[in-house]
Amino acid sequence: MHNKIPPGILAILLIGCITLLFIGTTEAQLTFSTGWGKRNKNFAVENGSGTRCSEAQGKPPLEILVNLYNLIQNEAKRVINCEKMNQ
Repeated sequence: MHNKIPPGILAILLIGCITLLFIGTTEAQLTFSTGWGKRNKNFAVENGSGTRCSEAQGKPPLEILVNLYNLIQNEAKRVINCEKMNQ
């Protein structure tokens, strides 16, 4: 006696296998700009190059830049210390 697999279950297994194959090969990135969803035309201004951007874009506060610089320095020191300990 042969046990036959019903066609519906076979189709589900086939679709599942194909899905698993594609999951490993797909990649996605989703990003939103700061003006995403804004419909106000006054939000953006024309700069000299003809591109549209708000006046506040591209100018982070100095305090944030200093904090970021210090964070990078501290992490670099940790990596160097870790490498020295592992030698």
